[in-house]
Amino acid sequence: MGVSAKDQVERPFKFRSDFTTVNYTPFPSVAVLEGTGWATHLGSLTAKGELVGYVAGDALFRGSFTSANGDKVFWDAYVNPGVSYTVIFTGGTGRFQNASGRFDAVYTYRTMDPFPPVPGTDVLVTFGSEGTGTIKY
Repeated sequence: MGVSAKDQVERPFKFRSDFTTVNYTPFPSVAVLEGTGWATHLGSLTAKGELVGYVAGDALFRGSFTSANGDKVFWDAYVNPGVSYTVIFTGGTGRFQNASGRFDAVYTYRTMDPFPPVPGTDVLVTFGSEGTGTIKY
């Protein structure tokens, strides 16, 4: 179980992952991502995220990381398309209840098919990413 907000400790956080789009249709933008990865404090993880809108030109994704024991960390990710993204932790379950913090990451496209994307057509995208920051729980 998580600790109260006043008893939380800020810790270094490292992250790496591989993502694949499950459903991505540009113009209009629909995107659902699934992936696997590893992070300090979570170990091996699965990740899921969904595009929920745009903020100041960045794509806003909302999702979660699930550790091997089932504890989850919830997040919002602000993605600068083709460059980098920032993840803000917004809570969680188990030991990550009330989690907060953030990390910045860069990503590299591995696949985009078709390229360039065709409006209204599903596009397969795979990419890897790595980042560092802090998590408080």
